[in-house]
Amino acid sequence: MASGTFLLALELQLPSSGYKSNEAANHFYTRLTDDLRTEPGVTDVGLLSCPPGSGDCGDWWYSPINRPAPARENVPLTIFLTADPAYFHTMRIPLLAGRAFVPEDRDASKPVTIVDEDIARKW
Repeated sequence: MASGTFLLALELQLPSSGYKSNEAANHFYTRLTDDLRTEPGVTDVGLLSCPPGSGDCGDWWYSPINRPAPARENVPLTIFLTADPAYFHTMRIPLLAGRAFVPEDRDASKPVTIVDEDIARKW
């Protein structure tokens, strides 16, 4: 990062009493990121569902397409996070192949995934 540049990360949990639907929470986060981007000196804003190192994100199993299903005791697990299109750029995390997320990727009928180098090498 350039001299005088710093990264601010924070964890935010919305109260369920005020945000009863995903749409309400998404609207809040959209407003928040839009507002943050207008602040003087802010160059990037990105969101992630669970901060790295927090330890409470949960494991998810996955199964590569066109591969035989593994035995139950060998099902691969990984940490599954959701990120907005700006997260990797904001965090200065380079993509080694493929493409970054775009806003249209939020359409659940067309899931898009970015994987780390370990999973890419394995599969």
